[in-house]
Amino acid sequence: MTNEGDRKSRFYTCSCFTTDNIFLDEYKLHVRFVSEKQFRLDYQPLLTRLGCVTEQQFVDVLTKISQEVDRRRCVCETSAERTAAIKHMYQPLHPHVYHLQESYLAPKFKQIVEYCRSSGTCEGLVELLEDVGGKLERAFIS
Repeated sequence: MTNEGDRKSRFYTCSCFTTDNIFLDEYKLHVRFVSEKQFRLDYQPLLTRLGCVTEQQFVDVLTKISQEVDRRRCVCETSAERTAAIKHMYQPLHPHVYHLQESYLAPKFKQIVEYCRSSGTCEGLVELLEDVGGKLERAFIS
């Protein structure tokens, strides 16, 4: 058995995650930020119409965007750190529920599993499943 803590988790994000759909709450606007030049060209006129009229207000917007981009760039690491801290500190209140026991399983389910393990035929399995009937349908279709 391998130690889960020894494995490095991999996180995948879309390339647009750090650039697209950044919400500016004070202007109720979603923006795309690739560079300051691109942002000024694309959004400065619109932001001016929405009340961002001074250079300081625009700098504040850029600062908020920068903070959000930094947060998004670090989200994988912070998530991994949070997960590791929880794994390290969490003490289950009822540890026994984390181990599957045969007594938890329905008798009919155990019968089906045993039939499959004993190299039964497909036809026989279909018959067993049909015996379960509507109960099986409810379990898988709900």
